[in-house]
Amino acid sequence: MLYTIFDLETTGFNGTSDAVCQFAFITVNQNLLPVRARNYYFYKEGMPWSEQAAAVHGLTRSFLKQYEDEYEQNLIRMYTVLQRGNLVGHNSNGFDIPFANQFLMREGFPPIVPGVCYDTMLLWHRTFGKRMKLANLPAALGIPESQIIQLAQIMFKENAGDLRSHNACYDVAATTCCLREAVKKGLCSLKPVSAQEQRAQVSLSI
Repeated sequence: MLYTIFDLETTGFNGTSDAVCQFAFITVNQNLLPVRARNYYFYKEGMPWSEQAAAVHGLTRSFLKQYEDEYEQNLIRMYTVLQRGNLVGHNSNGFDIPFANQFLMREGFPPIVPGVCYDTMLLWHRTFGKRMKLANLPAALGIPESQIIQLAQIMFKENAGDLRSHNACYDVAATTCCLREAVKKGLCSLKPVSAQEQRAQVSLSI
């Protein structure tokens, strides 16, 4: 079974009106060995823009504009990855999946129907007894930043951009490293789930 560890960056925080500006993912098998990785940027003239959000992820309209011609193609790519995929993300059930779904629907796509949605924020909440932001989680687990950057550079190469927290490539690599640590500690495993668990949209607790 394959799992898609993903993250997205947005032009603002309102899912009903703001847009996705970066989408990155690493697909792994149940042994957490990478199968493929991609990073897509989004820009079109007139897209909503929040300087507050830009200050978080560091992307600028001038940088994104170079990908304007790839907008429609990248929408199809993102939809294809999310539709029916076994998705893994940090706070993905609370933010990323609902945001991506609303964004894609406004662009004319049917609702996405993932196979399973695993939210690692729920996993680590049970472990630490509180919500752990992805920016703080690797340090709490003893994972050096250099390990995250190395993984992102290997998987995304020259398309990785500015590798820092809240860059989607960085965050996907961070989620992957933290997931590996969870499996190593026996907190979860990536075994095929039952149909009942799929219907329940369980987190990574199997």
